[in-house]
Amino acid sequence: MNTALIFFADHNSDGLYDAPPVDHAWRVEYKVETDGDDTTSFSHNTDFYDIEWPYRFVLDMDGMTPHLVQAIYMRVVDLLTRQEVGRASLDALTESTYSLAVSGTKESGKYRAEFFADLNGNGLYDDPPVDHTWYVDAEAGNGDVHAAFSHNTNFAALDWGYVLELEISGLSPHLNEFFEARLVEQSTEREISRTRLDAVYDSEFSLFLAGMRLAKDYYVDFYADHNGNGIYDAPPTDHAWRLSYSSGDDGDDNVSFSHNTNFTDIDWAYAFTLNLTGLTPHLGEYFEMRMVNTATTEEVGRVSVDAVPAADFSISMGGMHAGQEYNVDFYADHNGNGQYDAPPTDHAWRLTFAQQAGDTALNFSHNTNFTDIQFPTSLFSSTLTPVKEFAILGNYPNPFNPSTVIRFTVPFNQKVNVSIYDINGRKIRTLVNDVVASGYHQVKWDGRNSHGQHMAAGMYFYTLTSSSRIYSKKMILIK
Repeated sequence: MNTALIFFADHNSDGLYDAPPVDHAWRVEYKVETDGDDTTSFSHNTDFYDIEWPYRFVLDMDGMTPHLVQAIYMRVVDLLTRQEVGRASLDALTESTYSLAVSGTKESGKYRAEFFADLNGNGLYDDPPVDHTWYVDAEAGNGDVHAAFSHNTNFAALDWGYVLELEISGLSPHLNEFFEARLVEQSTEREISRTRLDAVYDSEFSLFLAGMRLAKDYYVDFYADHNGNGIYDAPPTDHAWRLSYSSGDDGDDNVSFSHNTNFTDIDWAYAFTLNLTGLTPHLGEYFEMRMVNTATTEEVGRVSVDAVPAADFSISMGGMHAGQEYNVDFYADHNGNGQYDAPPTDHAWRLTFAQQAGDTALNFSHNTNFTDIQFPTSLFSSTLTPVKEFAILGNYPNPFNPSTVIRFTVPFNQKVNVSIYDINGRKIRTLVNDVVASGYHQVKWDGRNSHGQHMAAGMYFYTLTSSSRIYSKKMILIK
């Protein structure tokens, strides 16, 4: 396995890393050839390398006697980008005073450590008081970030997601190529997370996708930029694959992949980032953004921030396709009542852009040119009118190519199944199989079966099933 050793001498003695030649820094490529300890050599030279030295977030805990011999889990999130920095864990706490550290913080950042003691010993996160759960925020200065925590019972329920490790082998044909992977929830096609390598450094490596939930069905989509143009191209121009994965009840998990030529056109969705500045009037306020396809009025997804962390920050989400136009709707809950209100009660804005091939970033500076974006209350909600019956509202468009959106209503929280069948009655795809909240809902079908293969043109049926009722309607896929 290829790896790199990075190191520096603090030549100006300020206790921090500074880019060469202020400090002297090097990177040494090293190939692991043995299964045990090994050595490599380095002789001082002036071939310096700016190693972009990462600092650490250190959580200093005390008073943890109630959790001795229990496992401790921690993850660190960058509050300015909403990206997870990393995770650390301890199999069994042996001292009441202990520190956990995660590498990857930057100077002048703002970070949150979310952590819990596995009080019931099941190896999973459980809402308090079953497990004891907390978070602490800390602002970086120069060097490592230290956050002090003393045990208390001011528990905070966490939105804890698990990690899927994608173990990859045989990638020799793609050495030095850009490589990207994303985790997608099958039922909603909502992107959960993504990660990338600027250059494949070895034929065997692992990527980590965070945010996975228990007992859910996912796609793991990934590709190597084989032609080197910096964007996704359908195979065989680029090499792309899709794995279907079902999470169990065991928490973090892994899935293996060995290079092959069974490519899948994964219809890669790009990432969108909104860079915000001047949000001082909204510090500490709830903030939410959603993306809507202007042609279909379909909501692609949404992301929120519990409290605006700084005047300048960024918020990102995936799911945009080249050639489509999108509205970016976002607002700050200025009156603090926990819901959207038309401006000027809340401050709301809309940006519109056409997605090109590749990731997109837009800049926004706070202003008072508000727009009433009529923000719906839930991810799949299209109206605030109370729902009184369990029903299918139809699908649009119909006929369709390549995708259609199925709309339905649920009068109270209950388990719902939405599945697709061919004209011979064979089930080809399950879109929803979960407990669904009361309200108006929609789910997209992309014309593929459960293996990610495109279905032939023709008539199909979709069913909406609860514990006591079943409804069915037909739709037509055209080519």
